[in-house]
Amino acid sequence: MTILALSANRPVPVDVIADRLWGEEPPRHIKETLHTYIARVRRLLGDDAVETRSAGYQLRIDPDRVDAARLADLVRQAQQETGDAVKRTLLETAAKLWRDTPFTSAAASDWLTTGESARLTEIYLSAIEQRIDLDLASERYSGLSTELQQLISRHPLREPLWARLIAVLRLTGRTAEALEQYDKVRTLVADELGVDPAPALQQEFARLIADSADQPVVTAPPAAAEIGPPRQLPPDLRRFTGRADEARRLDEILRDSPANRPTIVTLTGPGGIGKTSLAVHWAHRVQDRFPDGQLFVDLRGFAAETPVSAGAALLAFLRALHVAPAQIPAETAERTALFRTLTADRRLFLLLDNARNAEQVRALLPSSGSVVLVTSRNQLRSLGSTAGAFDLTVAPMPRAHAVELLTAAVGTERVAAEFPAVAELADRCAGLPLALAVAAESARRTPERPLAELVNALADDQHALDVFADPDDDQGDLRRVLSWSYEALEPETARLFRLLGLLPGVPINVQTACALLDSNPVQARRRLGQLSAGNLIQQAQHGLFQWHDLIRVYAAELTVQSDAEETRRAAVGRALEWYLHTVQNAALAADTAESRSYLACSAHQPLTFADSAAAMSWLWSEHPNFTAWIRLAITYGFDDYAWRLPWRLNKFLNRAYLVTEAVEASRLAVDAAERLGDPRARYLTWNCHGVAELRAGRTDSSADSTRRAIQIAQDCGDIAAEVGFRTNLAHVLWNGGDLDLALTELELAQAAATRYTQPSDEPIPLPRVHLPMATGALSFLLGRLDVAKPQVELAVRLARSEGNWYLEALNLVNLAELHETLGDDARAGFHAGEALERLQGFRAPPSLFGALAVQARVAARAGRRDDAVALARRALGHLPKAHPRGEQIRELLRSLTS
Repeated sequence: MTILALSANRPVPVDVIADRLWGEEPPRHIKETLHTYIARVRRLLGDDAVETRSAGYQLRIDPDRVDAARLADLVRQAQQETGDAVKRTLLETAAKLWRDTPFTSAAASDWLTTGESARLTEIYLSAIEQRIDLDLASERYSGLSTELQQLISRHPLREPLWARLIAVLRLTGRTAEALEQYDKVRTLVADELGVDPAPALQQEFARLIADSADQPVVTAPPAAAEIGPPRQLPPDLRRFTGRADEARRLDEILRDSPANRPTIVTLTGPGGIGKTSLAVHWAHRVQDRFPDGQLFVDLRGFAAETPVSAGAALLAFLRALHVAPAQIPAETAERTALFRTLTADRRLFLLLDNARNAEQVRALLPSSGSVVLVTSRNQLRSLGSTAGAFDLTVAPMPRAHAVELLTAAVGTERVAAEFPAVAELADRCAGLPLALAVAAESARRTPERPLAELVNALADDQHALDVFADPDDDQGDLRRVLSWSYEALEPETARLFRLLGLLPGVPINVQTACALLDSNPVQARRRLGQLSAGNLIQQAQHGLFQWHDLIRVYAAELTVQSDAEETRRAAVGRALEWYLHTVQNAALAADTAESRSYLACSAHQPLTFADSAAAMSWLWSEHPNFTAWIRLAITYGFDDYAWRLPWRLNKFLNRAYLVTEAVEASRLAVDAAERLGDPRARYLTWNCHGVAELRAGRTDSSADSTRRAIQIAQDCGDIAAEVGFRTNLAHVLWNGGDLDLALTELELAQAAATRYTQPSDEPIPLPRVHLPMATGALSFLLGRLDVAKPQVELAVRLARSEGNWYLEALNLVNLAELHETLGDDARAGFHAGEALERLQGFRAPPSLFGALAVQARVAARAGRRDDAVALARRALGHLPKAHPRGEQIRELLRSLTS
């Protein structure tokens, strides 16, 4: 019954049930024994509970009655939910379903005790860890250390639990205990696994050391009467142009604001559009309407680091309202109640900047009479439905307003005389205030030069500053104009500005600045804030900055002029170390890392990722910058980083079908490894290049690269690498149509595997799953189905025993296609459905296509036209338009819709 329940409402083939019940020791009369078992289930649940299908049985049951299915579904919903309150409810509901490790009785089959038990335990622990992360973000520390210690006692080698325990101890001031726990887990992992702690644990240790070395000094605050009402608004902009319509609408809302309830307005729009500038400017204009003060908080909703929790924001507000620290409650709900009590008879203005979602804002809303202005990149629609918020969307500055800004700088006559150039200049700046300000200032300082020249200059990165240089007029020299802001900087801020010019146009964040300066986040954030205040960089979102290319060129010139070569190289090295450590964390979290060998360990805080989805999201958002970082490493002679970055990224790039990036990155990696002469770096990068070339359809080049990797691995005596690379070469050869040679390579790989003894420092593990996976797939292609079936089934079992859900899914796709060829549509559809369940959370276009294609063909043959059409369209959505693998499904779709 358990096996049927785990596939509720889906037919399970007889041989699948038998394999999952008895494994390699089935009873002599399988069908008769199964019939007896099914009869018992029907007596227990009713005759209609289990249906007999063409090749198996199907349990008809409400999915919510199957705890395992409900657990997985609740966690899946939580991962897709953006609101913290709803997410917490879903995760807590999921955790309550758990009783203990499932399937531990002697009667349970191996399939249940090894595969399903591990899978469900992973889902449960993931739910617990996600809920604990919400607790940490909202400062709910009570009881967490005890809970985590109990979990660790049952799962001592689960490093994410240790990392969260150390975080709780650190955040609650129990530094000595945190250090003791880190030492304990470090010893445990070294003794049991022979490796260093995972990157997330190492990073938590780095935070612990940093916190213990830099405890803040607390001084007594002045008396409330000496301070007066809070005035927390950031400084207004010196020159503000445009946004008249938005300001007028805000004025109307303020005029009609009632005295008995709060008035809430949301300013929404993409990053860098000027929401905060508009909000701050308007707030200063109307601040006299709020005699009881103005409160401001940057909620960091889109920052790389953790957003500001409602509890932390309320703590700051209550302190600003002169509540003594000892009188501030620990729980967020109690802080909200106190805040609303204090604001009930006051007329306050609140600016809640950079909110991620409505949940982050609700607890900060006062009780009555005040005005709340919220800025966010997201549409906070639920604030409108539940709190009556007004929404204003801030769009890019229209051309007319951009021209107005330029006109204020250069004068109406010049604009009238050169309007086509002015219009193009406004368009080139894309309605973003910073770009317009730089262009306007440049135009104002060069009145004698045609504006068309300025347009061309802004388009020419290499010579842009030279075009604006005027030896006879400092006022018209762009370098001089920029120098006014630069020379006003504090020395350390000026140093950061120069060093940022070393980076190749990638986004700037606090962590990168830390590495460049060899400083801490507090200092780096302060320096970036000063650069932003001077309009030298623009804050796109909290902790992330961007700048105009002209300013970057100017900074790059300054660092060459002012900083010694060894200073520049050291700064780039620290930044690369930080970036490699962040990429490594993402690859390990997303299960796209080759191994734990060659681990980076940055002295500066890398980004960490709560789960695979977060890591994959970051990798996708960051991938346009990968090649720029690799070339930066090459430019400054850091070949070790130049090969390790592509190696860490290789599996992600190929899995995501980013073919051009994968080929270029792996080629650069090979060149760097060859310059270094490190044999392991050489064979790892040649293999990466072979994989990328295969994805690009260049089988001859792929085979040559992979053979070179095999030869170098053999010379090093690294059997695991040789086996893995020969398996890869077999894939290359059969993609090129040489199936006999491919089979020979697999036989050589199997022979090499028999000589394998695990070394302590292997850079890649023996491909225990990939070898039967490849053998099964190739045998299937050769029509040797009797060989293929047991090999693919072995690969499924091995992947499941290792907890590798991604590889299990790939082999389930192969098994589905194999059964389809055997004419067994019931088994084919069943295994394709299993594969799709496993692939949730992975961006794996080829595998998703394969599983959906099987289901589409099965549905078409069963006469379920609408299902077949929908499945075929979903399948094609996972492949590039002209990809040859999709032709059969495109033909099926044409036949179904013609």
